[in-house]
Amino acid sequence: MCRIISSFCICFLMIGIVAGQGSHKSSKSENVIFLKINPFAIFETDAGIGFIGEYIWTKPGIAVQLEVQPVFFTMYGQSTAAAVPMNSIGNSGPLGVELRPEFKYYFEDKQGRNPFSSYVSIDFLYKHIDIKRIGSFSISNGGMATFNQIAIYNDIKTVVGFDIKFGGIYSLRHSQHWYVEPYIGFGLRKKSYSYHNIPLGASEPRRNEFLRSDIGTGINGISLPASIRLAYRF
Repeated sequence: MCRIISSFCICFLMIGIVAGQGSHKSSKSENVIFLKINPFAIFETDAGIGFIGEYIWTKPGIAVQLEVQPVFFTMYGQSTAAAVPMNSIGNSGPLGVELRPEFKYYFEDKQGRNPFSSYVSIDFLYKHIDIKRIGSFSISNGGMATFNQIAIYNDIKTVVGFDIKFGGIYSLRHSQHWYVEPYIGFGLRKKSYSYHNIPLGASEPRRNEFLRSDIGTGINGISLPASIRLAYRF
């Protein structure tokens, strides 16, 4: 997973460098950096806090953004065996991570091109959730006997997809540093599920479709993202 995350970030930075070189030689004073958080991410089914950086080339009206969201709680698989407390097996930290590079185009307003206005964007999502669980498995010994084995296993969920978004970024009471960024959009998701470290000869745990966070989507689904980010301008 670390290799995937590193490759994702390196590719994103390379794209940003190329975009910067082709931005009509904008001066440093024309470019803007934002750091943001998405406070409403704690209410998602894969909940955490999203940390976001955005760089805007104001003269061409383009921007690149990267969101990194550690996942600390998930509704995924709540119907299967209870997740083992991380400290009870010597592991701590997030259950997974969500990476979301985004590319924006800011529209030109009556005063000229203004990055602090409306935009259209496309983002790409990679999410990896890895939960350690404990469960009882029925194992057949060559058809002669059946016995139960308690084992800790990894319940893994991976999501990839993209979104088209429409939004804007606006100052709070004419502040020079604090802004809000509402947005709404639509997109597609592809989800995959797997188990690791299942005892040899055991069948996979049964999933309860009703309690899964991705109810009704199977492995493919539609996303309707909408939220408000809090941004600080440097």
